[in-house]
Amino acid sequence: MPTYLNSSNNTVFVGLQRIEPGQTISTVEWLTSLPAGVTLLNINPILDPVILSQKITATSVILIPTSVTGNYRIRVYVATGDISLKLNDESATPIFIGLYDAFDVQCLSRTVNALYIVISSGTAYVTVTKI
Repeated sequence: MPTYLNSSNNTVFVGLQRIEPGQTISTVEWLTSLPAGVTLLNINPILDPVILSQKITATSVILIPTSVTGNYRIRVYVATGDISLKLNDESATPIFIGLYDAFDVQCLSRTVNALYIVISSGTAYVTVTKI
């Protein structure tokens, strides 16, 4: 979250933010076009929604990290070739994903624990993000 300081003697408005003289504020958004006297102090902690991001070029099992308990999105994108994807178990019904296609699922609880990806030739990208 960015932190800003108003070192001027004036109350300023930046977007929907009101910053009093001498006041330091933390926001969940980046403020653009800062007026004179308002400076960015800190960008930490940064917003990092990525839980997992992997390039897959061979048959693999991707486990969702055990620390993830819900509210996440899984995206599997095929950049070359085609793949077969099974959710949670190797005996599950396969989802076939072709070239330049993607599979997306939003999990509002821990409904997907593992991805079983079969690649004979090609490249897929798996991204798991917080939502």
